[in-house]
Amino acid sequence: MEKLVCDAMNQDHEYEFRELIAAAGDNGLFERLIPQGDDDPQQHKKRSKLAEIFRRFDQRTFKRSLKFVIIGKKQRERRYCAKKTA
Repeated sequence: MEKLVCDAMNQDHEYEFRELIAAAGDNGLFERLIPQGDDDPQQHKKRSKLAEIFRRFDQRTFKRSLKFVIIGKKQRERRYCAKKTA
């Protein structure tokens, strides 16, 4: 998760869930949990597990003073970002 927040995410850019999954996949992170196309029979289960992991790290500060923040309560409005802390 630290690698995702510190290396893969652009600071203060708000990511949608699918964008965050794409960033993780591009960096070789969470490979077993990223659905492999629309025909993946475990797609829903994998996406749910990833969402659970992201929620667990909400408001957590990583190295370089970057905090992983989830914005929004409803699923369709939810955004994920890495913010610089003071």
